[in-house]
Amino acid sequence: MGLRKRIAQAPSAARAQMSEVTASTRTRLTAARKRARELKDEWQERRYRRNHPSTAQDPQIKDAEDSFYQAAKSVVGHISAIEHAQRELSSEMPTREDLSTGSVREERRMYRDSIRQSTSDARREFPFLREQFVTTIKPSSIREVVLQSNAMVDSIDLYLRNRFDGQFHPEDALTRLHAAMFDQCPPGSSEGDDGPADTGSAPSDSELTDAQAADETPSDGEPAAPVLLARRMRDPEYRRHQHSLVYVDRLAPINQLVDALRSEQGEWMPYVAPTYGGIEARILAVFRDPGPRTQQDKGSGFLSLENDDPSAERHLGFVTDAGISPTDLTVWNAYPWYINRNPASGEIDRGLDPLRRLIDLLPDLEVLIAHGGAAQTAWRRFERKHPRIANRLEVIKTYHTSQQALWTPDVEERQRRQADIAHAYAKAAALLD
Repeated sequence: MGLRKRIAQAPSAARAQMSEVTASTRTRLTAARKRARELKDEWQERRYRRNHPSTAQDPQIKDAEDSFYQAAKSVVGHISAIEHAQRELSSEMPTREDLSTGSVREERRMYRDSIRQSTSDARREFPFLREQFVTTIKPSSIREVVLQSNAMVDSIDLYLRNRFDGQFHPEDALTRLHAAMFDQCPPGSSEGDDGPADTGSAPSDSELTDAQAADETPSDGEPAAPVLLARRMRDPEYRRHQHSLVYVDRLAPINQLVDALRSEQGEWMPYVAPTYGGIEARILAVFRDPGPRTQQDKGSGFLSLENDDPSAERHLGFVTDAGISPTDLTVWNAYPWYINRNPASGEIDRGLDPLRRLIDLLPDLEVLIAHGGAAQTAWRRFERKHPRIANRLEVIKTYHTSQQALWTPDVEERQRRQADIAHAYAKAAALLD
């Protein structure tokens, strides 16, 4: 029987009470829809600002600054790819026996080719970036944007001429450039008759970290929907702040599972970062194994979108571009303990029970994204072992976000692989709507 018919047939007192309940429900539903629209608008704004940081009031100046930032970001992306390949080549020197196998030789050749290609791309794009600075930024932008743009150009120039002293990395210059462009006139502020004012120096890294940490953590200690920054885990203060939130409500069950797995197996594995949705997540992204930057001594100690490595930075980009909130997402690995290599068949089997224990903690889980061959192999075995759990999830298979998985000499194929990951996250976002 419908609600209206039940109300019509009920006594007058009951009708009044049921009408109040109905009105209260409608009010809550309206408020929830309004909040959902507000959150969607906020995420669209953050997604836009990621590649369009300029808040200059003059449309031509804004377009010029956004174009310069995007060009700088592209060059810095090539530099990041160079450093990733260099780290992989130097992380473990192969023995003579290793080199006798074709797979090791091919892998090292791939990294050397990646260095050559990325260096060539960066050197090809840099002159256009420098010309943009001279012709569009220097004559028209405010002082702080000009200073940070000039620092951006100088930093890349030193790096490409092998004179980088380690003090001012191009990635740091890009972060400060973003801050300078955004802070010149924050959205929603008003200007005087004299036009945009010089805002002075851009905020320091420590000031930015403290302010954003305060914004992200309400007084009860539970993280709110976070604003994530690529490679932010390189900041020691921010890492310490994240470790203080390991056992907040929505993350506690998952990181307690991590503690249990460490204890049971006697092997180390990283925590899941507090910026994820934890047990409230609706999407689970499964990768191969924890990378070097998840290590406690060499990295953050977390699985995190903000880790200081290109793979995490790409993952953050795909998540942001799809409009997915980090609080709707949790990550895991087919082999969750740290090994930094492709897991063997038996190791993939060993990772199935931890994966089941994790999924048991996620009552709202709807979508699983399997990144790369190891994760997809693990999921096929999981489906055979736990069909009732697997059948309730929508599974999307795509590439790993690492340079190793995405790189190929064929430019069109590289673009196709990246588009495949972007499509996977767009599909996941659509399934949540």
